[in-house]
Amino acid sequence: MEAGDISLLQFADFLTREGSIARFALTGMGLHGHIVEGTGALCAHLADQIGPRIRLNATVTAVDQGARGVTVHTEDGDTVHGDQAILAVPTPVLPDIRFSPDLPESVRNANANVRYGQGTKVAAVVDARRMRQAKGFIGGTTVRAGWRTDRVLYGFANTSLDAASPTALTEDLCQAFGVSPDAVQRVEIMAWSQDPFTRGTYVYLQPGQYAGFRRSLPHTSNRVHFAGAERSSWPTWMEGAVESGEDTANAVIAATG
Repeated sequence: MEAGDISLLQFADFLTREGSIARFALTGMGLHGHIVEGTGALCAHLADQIGPRIRLNATVTAVDQGARGVTVHTEDGDTVHGDQAILAVPTPVLPDIRFSPDLPESVRNANANVRYGQGTKVAAVVDARRMRQAKGFIGGTTVRAGWRTDRVLYGFANTSLDAASPTALTEDLCQAFGVSPDAVQRVEIMAWSQDPFTRGTYVYLQPGQYAGFRRSLPHTSNRVHFAGAERSSWPTWMEGAVESGEDTANAVIAATG
């Protein structure tokens, strides 16, 4: 995407949450902390608390609503019934799910207007950070923004793996942080746009969308409740996912009495 495709108000909000461009560049992700074991550790911790009720490898293909509740159909032919349903599904994936009855046109259109970045995330394990080495940057040749913890460099490239090799992405990330590529001990690359269950990175708003975005994006359609960071006041952050999850859970509790 080009700079003209992004809402200036959304970018200003991003910088406000980070403190400033200088704070982002000097201190990494500004006001945000990091989970030492990686964000996947948070999901694993929550999964341990919920236990065997979690169903894995069960792709949802259809959602039926009726007077008695909601029935969710999975790819393997199984069904799950409940009084209410919460769909924490990225909006690019929603069209793959059949709804009966169909979602109202206003809901479909509002979801379709949400745009996700089409980038690739790079993570490289390196030696411990030295003094005066930057903890964040905006710019770069291929990797356009990045941040680091003590031993891990992270970066987002506004490109696909088809357009840039893993070696090129890693070298560009290292150059931005003043680290030799020879110091890289391990690299993980995730092309989010190629993931069938996300099809994008983070939500970005087009010019003119910011002021009315949250008001226009639907949260409920009868017994189906939509959740996700894009439906929160933190549309590009994990904090937004938590906020939306809590709001949606409260909505279900209120609906069921």
